[in-house]
Amino acid sequence: MANILYGVAGEGSGHAARAIEVIRHLIGRGHKVVVLSHDRGFSYLEGSCDVRTIFGLQLAYKEQKIQYRKTLLKNITKIPE
Repeated sequence: MANILYGVAGEGSGHAARAIEVIRHLIGRGHKVVVLSHDRGFSYLEGSCDVRTIFGLQLAYKEQKIQYRKTLLKNITKIPE
Protein backbone atom coordinates (compact mmCIF):
# COMPACT_ATOMS: atom_id res chain seq x y z
CA MET A 1 0.00 0.00 0.00
CA ALA A 2 0.95 3.67 -0.22
CA ASN A 3 2.65 6.01 2.23
CA ILE A 4 0.55 9.21 2.37
CA LEU A 5 1.49 12.60 3.82
CA TYR A 6 -1.79 14.43 4.48
CA GLY A 7 -1.84 18.16 5.34
CA VAL A 8 -4.78 19.61 7.26
CA ALA A 9 -5.42 23.32 7.86
CA GLY A 10 -5.08 24.15 11.53
CA GLU A 11 -7.34 27.19 11.74
CA GLY A 12 -10.69 26.09 13.13
CA SER A 13 -11.89 22.49 13.30
CA GLY A 14 -13.94 22.11 10.11
CA HIS A 15 -11.08 20.95 7.91
CA ALA A 16 -9.93 18.47 10.53
CA ALA A 17 -13.45 17.14 11.11
CA ARG A 18 -13.83 16.35 7.41
CA ALA A 19 -10.27 15.12 7.01
CA ILE A 20 -10.52 12.54 9.79
CA GLU A 21 -13.14 10.62 7.79
CA VAL A 22 -10.87 10.53 4.74
CA ILE A 23 -7.89 9.57 6.89
CA ARG A 24 -9.81 6.71 8.55
CA HIS A 25 -10.89 5.48 5.12
CA LEU A 26 -7.30 5.51 3.86
CA ILE A 27 -6.02 3.70 6.94
CA GLY A 28 -8.85 1.18 6.59
CA ARG A 29 -7.64 0.46 3.06
CA GLY A 30 -4.21 -0.37 4.45
CA HIS A 31 -2.35 2.87 3.66
CA LYS A 32 0.16 4.37 6.08
CA VAL A 33 -0.97 7.95 6.70
CA VAL A 34 1.02 10.68 8.45
CA VAL A 35 -0.92 13.89 9.03
CA LEU A 36 0.57 17.40 9.39
CA SER A 37 -1.39 20.18 11.05
CA HIS A 38 -1.14 22.94 13.64
CA ASP A 39 -3.19 24.75 16.27
CA ARG A 40 -6.79 23.52 16.60
CA GLY A 41 -6.48 21.11 13.69
CA PHE A 42 -3.64 19.33 15.47
CA SER A 43 -5.56 19.27 18.76
CA TYR A 44 -8.65 17.85 17.06
CA LEU A 45 -6.74 15.07 15.30
CA GLU A 46 -4.34 14.18 18.11
CA GLY A 47 -5.02 10.68 19.39
CA SER A 48 -7.06 9.68 16.31
CA CYS A 49 -4.17 9.16 13.91
CA ASP A 50 -0.44 9.70 13.41
CA VAL A 51 -0.49 13.51 13.45
CA ARG A 52 2.52 15.78 13.77
CA THR A 53 2.55 19.46 14.51
CA ILE A 54 4.00 21.97 12.05
CA PHE A 55 4.37 25.74 11.90
CA GLY A 56 1.25 27.56 10.78
CA LEU A 57 -0.08 31.08 10.66
CA GLN A 58 -3.10 32.10 12.74
CA LEU A 59 -5.95 34.50 12.16
CA ALA A 60 -7.05 37.11 14.72
CA TYR A 61 -10.81 37.47 15.17
CA LYS A 62 -13.12 39.94 16.87
CA GLU A 63 -16.84 39.25 16.93
CA GLN A 64 -16.34 36.45 14.38
CA LYS A 65 -14.69 38.79 11.88
CA ILE A 66 -11.07 38.61 10.80
CA GLN A 67 -8.97 41.49 12.09
CA TYR A 68 -6.42 41.93 9.30
CA ARG A 69 -4.04 44.26 11.11
CA LYS A 70 -3.97 42.09 14.25
CA THR A 71 -3.52 38.99 12.08
CA LEU A 72 -0.51 40.59 10.40
CA LEU A 73 1.04 41.68 13.69
CA LYS A 74 0.36 38.32 15.31
CA ASN A 75 2.12 36.45 12.50
CA ILE A 76 4.94 38.85 11.68
CA THR A 77 6.55 38.01 15.02
CA LYS A 78 6.69 34.35 13.92
CA ILE A 79 8.84 35.08 10.85
CA PRO A 80 12.05 33.96 12.61
CA GLU A 81 10.46 30.53 13.15
